[in-house]
Amino acid sequence: MKSKMGPIQSSLLEALSELGTITYAVLTSSRNTKLLRRKLGAYGVPNPAFRRSLEKLKERGYVEFKIIQGEEYLVLSKSGKEKMKSKEVLELKLPRQPKWDKKWRVILFDIPERFKTARRALSFQLRSMGAVPFQKSVFVFPYHCKKEVEFVSNFFGVGPYIRYMEAKIMGDDESLRKHFNL
Repeated sequence: MKSKMGPIQSSLLEALSELGTITYAVLTSSRNTKLLRRKLGAYGVPNPAFRRSLEKLKERGYVEFKIIQGEEYLVLSKSGKEKMKSKEVLELKLPRQPKWDKKWRVILFDIPERFKTARRALSFQLRSMGAVPFQKSVFVFPYHCKKEVEFVSNFFGVGPYIRYMEAKIMGDDESLRKHFNL
């Protein structure tokens, strides 16, 4: 079982995700390592801890070294990219606007039983993102969230089973308005 990722490892993955690649020379040079650590926000972290974090990421298969035009680069591996995508999904929140346009965003899904794990994960994620369950497979949110819903549903591999609609009338929506402070 893999242990939880530390803050230095997490920062390194985020930097690689944003930058694409980092040359190995940058990582091994004492001066450049300090600059990179500062950029990553790992102030006060001893150099050995920084290098251990890098080695742990390599051991877990999240990063790999590649030779590109004679120079060694550190790049995210396929599993490192997947880790960053799952981290992005878990941290995703639905956007809120200062003024409500009086339309409800309704997220409906009818996911086959063979995808029940993905269905449960999607339900859990929609709740944690801020949507409210209206029925077992219906969630409601008061602001635009189509892109986020598509991103999450595609991440779980159930995109074709999701419907998104905007509704002006939701019957007795007083409890929803109260929940969202509208």
